[in-house]
Formats: sequence, structure tokens, C-alpha cells
Amino acid sequence: MEWMRGKPVLGRKRSGISPVVATVILVAITIVIALAFSFWVSGLLTAFQQTERLEVRAITANNTNILIRIRNVGSNAVTIDSITVTQAGTVVTGITNIPSLPRTIAPGGIADQNIRRTAPGFTPGSSYDVTVITSSGNTYPVTVFIPG
Repeated sequence: MEWMRGKPVLGRKRSGISPVVATVILVAITIVIALAFSFWVSGLLTAFQQTERLEVRAITANNTNILIRIRNVGSNAVTIDSITVTQAGTVVTGITNIPSLPRTIAPGGIADQNIRRTAPGFTPGSSYDVTVITSSGNTYPVTVFIPG
């Protein structure tokens, strides 16, 4: 094998890569593997972290009914335990929820909830704060104006 050192093989001189280049390549490969592993782990963690998130908005309102639309934009089913209505910080009584509560909304689902108050009714020209409360204790408020 002594005859191959420094001699051209098939018309070219044999040489390897320098130790510096080899080190840079190994470090780059290690970084790529570490990044791939961290993305994989974060993907697993995201799969285990179910989130609850609702969007609540008023659709219509009059002196006896408030219709709200509840959209589940989270990744977990949400159970609505109760809905409270307040005016100027005071809880409004005589509220009937249609359909009745509790009710569950699947991820990506939309539910309309009618809030009825027949006597004395909602005061025209007033604002009411409607708060949706879920089984996990999260609250989602929306302000509703009763036209009049």
C-alpha cells in the first residue's frame, strides 16, 4: 500500500477532508437532529394539551330574548354549565335558558343559546353583560345592547 500514498489514483491525487471541515459537518448534523427531535417532542406535547376556547357573540336581542352564538374554537369539547346576565353589576333574575343547560359543544361546533326573560323583560336602550361559564370554570363575557 506504500505505493498508493501521494500517488494519483485513476488520474487524481487521493486526499481526505480536513479535520475542520469534518467537525463542521458533524456539528451541523447534530444541530439538525436536535431540531428535528425538539419539533417532534413539541408536537407530542401539543397533542396532549387540550385547549378550551370559546367565541361568544350576540346575534339578536329584544325586550324578551337575547340570542347568542357560541363557537368552540378550542381543541377540546366544552360543557356550558351556566349563563349569567348582569346589568350595571347586578344579576338579572327571571332568566330561562333555551335549550336548558348544561350543554356540550364539540370542537369546531357552533351552538345558539336563547336567553329569555318574560317578566319584566329586558329594558330597551340598555346594555346587559352575558357571561358563559364552562364546567372548567372559564368565563366568556359578551355585552348585549337591547335596541329600543
